[in-house]
Amino acid sequence: MNIHCPKRCADWQRTGHWPQTADLPIITGTVGAGTGATVGKHFGIERAMKGGIGAASATVDGITLGAIVPVDAVGDVVGPATGRVIAGMRDPVASKPRSATAAMLSGERPPFMATGTATAIGVLGTDAVLTKTQCRRPAGARHDGLARTIDPIHTLWNGDTIFAFAMGRSGKAGDMMLLGAVAARVMLATVLNAVRAAKAVGPIPLGISEID
Repeated sequence: MNIHCPKRCADWQRTGHWPQTADLPIITGTVGAGTGATVGKHFGIERAMKGGIGAASATVDGITLGAIVPVDAVGDVVGPATGRVIAGMRDPVASKPRSATAAMLSGERPPFMATGTATAIGVLGTDAVLTKTQCRRPAGARHDGLARTIDPIHTLWNGDTIFAFAMGRSGKAGDMMLLGAVAARVMLATVLNAVRAAKAVGPIPLGISEID
C-alpha cells in the first residue's frame, strides 16, 4: 500500500482522476492501521490476539470486486467452515483460543469496554458500472461476510463501516444479485487474510492455523 505518493496525489488533485495503480503491491497484516489491530477483546485486551490489515478480491464475468479492511474486532475470527476460533479471545489458563460467545453462554460476563476501541473501517470497490444507489447493495452484503467469520459481530462496541465505490472501468453493468454474493465472499476472505498475514507485536500473540 503506497502511503507516501505525492506525485499521484498531485495528479489526482489536478485532474480529479486517480492514476492506474495495478502495479502497486497491497501489503497486508501488521502494517498501517493493522499494526495495533487486535481481535477477541470481549474479555479485555490481555486476552486478545493479533488482527491486521486484510485484502481480497474476486473477478466474475469480467467484473472485479475487491476490499481492504483493518480488522480490529471485538469478536473472534472464526473459520467459516468449522466455526473454530482462528484468532480471538484466549483462555486465561491454557492461553489457547476460546470462543467468547461460548464463554458468555456458560455464564461468564465480559467487563465494560470503552466505545471506539474496536472497528472495521474499510473500502469495497468494483470496476462495474454502478449508480450511487446500486453501490448500497455490495456495501450492505459485506455484513454477511463479516458475520460468517467474526463472532460475535455488530456488538455495541464496534464501529464497523464499509464505503463502497464503483469505478466503471470494466464498462459492464453490475448484476446486483451477483455483486451481493461476491461482496460477502470477498469480505470473508479479507477478514481471514488480515489475521493470517499478521505478525506478532509485543505481548499480543498470533492466531492459530486452521489445520492445527
